[in-house]
Amino acid sequence: MEADIAVIEGVMGVFDGRDGKTETGSTAEVAKWLGAPVLLVLDCWALSRSAAALVHGYCSFDPDLDIQGLILNKASKAPMPDV
Repeated sequence: MEADIAVIEGVMGVFDGRDGKTETGSTAEVAKWLGAPVLLVLDCWALSRSAAALVHGYCSFDPDLDIQGLILNKASKAPMPDV
């Protein structure tokens, strides 16, 4: 079987691993093993500018993780800051 892309769904939060102290077993660890880009999905219910701060934190927490895209889930129709 051949494919141009594969979608791999992570579990819990992207950095949440088996023991809560390391990345062991986390989505971030698996993505780095595979050299796979990450599409981050952020629940924006009741957020506005804080969404930008959260995204910045995710992107800067581990520079070895290749975050390439973002889906803002449950975002309001109000203008959002550039993230």
